[in-house]
Amino acid sequence: MSSVEETPATDDRPFFFDTVPLSAVLSGRADLPYGYGILFSALVLALALGIGLAVLPIYAQARRASGRAVPPGTVTSIAIGLGFIATELVLLQRLTLYLGQPSLALAVGIAALLGGAACGSAVSSRIRGGPRLPALLSAVGLLLTLALLPIVTDATLAGPLLVRVGIALVAATLVGLPLGSVFPNVVSQVGATDPSLVTWVWAVNGTASVVGAILATGLALAVGFTGLGTAAVICYGLAALSTADLKRFRLRGDAIAELPTLAP
Repeated sequence: MSSVEETPATDDRPFFFDTVPLSAVLSGRADLPYGYGILFSALVLALALGIGLAVLPIYAQARRASGRAVPPGTVTSIAIGLGFIATELVLLQRLTLYLGQPSLALAVGIAALLGGAACGSAVSSRIRGGPRLPALLSAVGLLLTLALLPIVTDATLAGPLLVRVGIALVAATLVGLPLGSVFPNVVSQVGATDPSLVTWVWAVNGTASVVGAILATGLALAVGFTGLGTAAVICYGLAALSTADLKRFRLRGDAIAELPTLAP
């Protein structure tokens, strides 16, 4: 029987049932728990269905349209999909602790986050320079949220439920605003160069979101929700950096479009 050091559950890692660290499983000091087995099976199934039914059927078309093995917007779309779902899980966990009712936190958090994202999407066409600025704002906003939200919630935890719900609505909406403006700018920039690539970035982003929900759960188990929030910040930082590839592809497309057409 393997000896595994156990530590008390915390608000950041509230998994009191998770008594076998993943490191112990990987090192062979403990057997794979049943819960991890289910999580791994779900990950394999999600990857197989997402790649097999959404990504592969349109990959050949996207490759021909872009002339590249990795079509433009791929890395950015994956990073956005992973980052958004990680942000959602962290926010819901924080709001559950703050409001004290999981169902209420789910309703308030999802409604406000998606409402903020919808508003961000609505104004995304007014943002110049493509998705880089919204992605940077998302990374900075998430970093500030991780740092400041615990201070606000601790200071108002004893307040009336209605006040706490209002604060939760404002916080989730503010988080959603920049997040919702990133992907529409990716779609706009890719579509302006080659409309056939719009389907590609949608498929990649959707697959990343589904797979990301499972990965985010495993990451929360391994490193806690603060670590998961940090991973979300990194994802949006990566999205901002990878937009340089989108810009180069857009400039190349504009240059090709401006070439004179030779008469037959």
